[in-house]
Amino acid sequence: MLGALEAGQAPLVAGRLDLARVGALGYSVGGSTVLQAALMDPRIAAVVNVDGALFGDPVDRLGSHAYLLISSREAFPSPAELASPEPAVRNYALLSAIDLPRNQQRIERPANYWIAVEGADHDDLSDALFAWSRAKMLRTNAARGAMNAAIEGYEVAFFRDALLGEPAALLALLGGNHQTVRRISSASPASGAASARQ
Repeated sequence: MLGALEAGQAPLVAGRLDLARVGALGYSVGGSTVLQAALMDPRIAAVVNVDGALFGDPVDRLGSHAYLLISSREAFPSPAELASPEPAVRNYALLSAIDLPRNQQRIERPANYWIAVEGADHDDLSDALFAWSRAKMLRTNAARGAMNAAIEGYEVAFFRDALLGEPAALLALLGGNHQTVRRISSASPASGAASARQ
């Protein structure tokens, strides 16, 4: 992709992008995909993984890029989910449990962060947040808007810091007290992490 842009194959943006420092964002499977891309191309200096499980090289290789993980509540499986008689629930929980220590290791590094969107399911971190569902029909538009604004705010602030050297907005978010977002630190385990096992 970056090679095609360098070669001028996208004339509408030719000469308008700084291809020396690029940010990449991926949702779900795309989260690990952009991590893989950053491992392959050092011009990708910052990666946002939106609720994506780790697979391939990103499982064992950290890379030198800045990293922001945005998780749903499903990233922190409960003991009941880990022992569920439902194979789909149990297997999803076990995969999430395997990723917990890997993600903790990533955020031990400078310029790497992890936030959890309180009460959000995996689909809530996509456009499905605004889709009507019977299971979430009591969620207000204000709550949806707050979730969306928090996600967008962190993504933009992270990229401004990592790519433009403008840390003020990200530092304000990380230092604030939010009802919608909880910061996961490397010093304290994420909720559910104590019972999560590989």
